[in-house]
Amino acid sequence: MQTADFLLQDDSRYRLTFTKELEGDQAILAQLLIGNSYSTTPVSEWAFNLSASGNGIKVMGFGSISTQMAMGQVRRTDMKGNNAWFNAAYSLLERVKQKIEGQEQANSEKPIEPPMPGVAAATDQ
Repeated sequence: MQTADFLLQDDSRYRLTFTKELEGDQAILAQLLIGNSYSTTPVSEWAFNLSASGNGIKVMGFGSISTQMAMGQVRRTDMKGNNAWFNAAYSLLERVKQKIEGQEQANSEKPIEPPMPGVAAATDQ
């Protein structure tokens, strides 16, 4: 899955991790701050933990930038104090929420069809 140039790197029932290789000025700045001329191109990582909360889902987001040094050491810095990252993550989650709620409303107006002719739908049993 690819969204806004981010790749879904890892997914499980309760966690989604997206990565994106930084480009241009962002990559240069990140490499100067956490790497060196021998390190790999820095990667932005966004991880979202999901948990049930009442009638909804609680989402906690974490961001970091990492690079691998020449001898294999991975240097990582978290983005928890970065307001720009927080605002981008919040905006993304709001857009996803609106899209899901819009789909739920559209799906609730459509009758549920059986998956195959002659087979009863799960709600009919």
